[in-house]
Amino acid sequence: MVIENEVVGPKLWMYRVDGKSKWHITGGYGQPDHKKTLCGRRTIDAKNIVYNPRDIVPYVGMTNMNQYCKGCLNMMVYESLSEQIIFCQIKLPTGETFGEHSIKKNLTRKQPLELNNAPALNDAKCAKAGDVAGDPPPKRYKYALKSVIEAKRRKKDRN
Repeated sequence: MVIENEVVGPKLWMYRVDGKSKWHITGGYGQPDHKKTLCGRRTIDAKNIVYNPRDIVPYVGMTNMNQYCKGCLNMMVYESLSEQIIFCQIKLPTGETFGEHSIKKNLTRKQPLELNNAPALNDAKCAKAGDVAGDPPPKRYKYALKSVIEAKRRKKDRN
């Protein structure tokens, strides 16, 4: 169910049948199972490739609305603000951008956004620190000056 004024929500993905067709959007609140696009016109199999919109939309030439499915863009109004912001620079035929059309009303109003309740702590995503650590811990003298290291070595050799 779509919750109005949701700041952070499920991630959106982009789908294209072939290299020349329009981009469709899937995921989010509208299609959390990624089996169809937001407009409902295209079916997506598990073997199909979906793309991260952060890697497509911000680039030059991708702000033209004719490259996207109009039905999917219309359904974007019901998605979370964090996902709408990605598509905010798409230019609409009315002369305004998607951001001016859908996001501006949330940013210019006088009352603050009402956030939903935080999930219970036992529902929060968690992992062991060792599983999410990307790099090994730094070596002991990694950032020390060479002169300091050499002085310590000489002192150690004297003993």
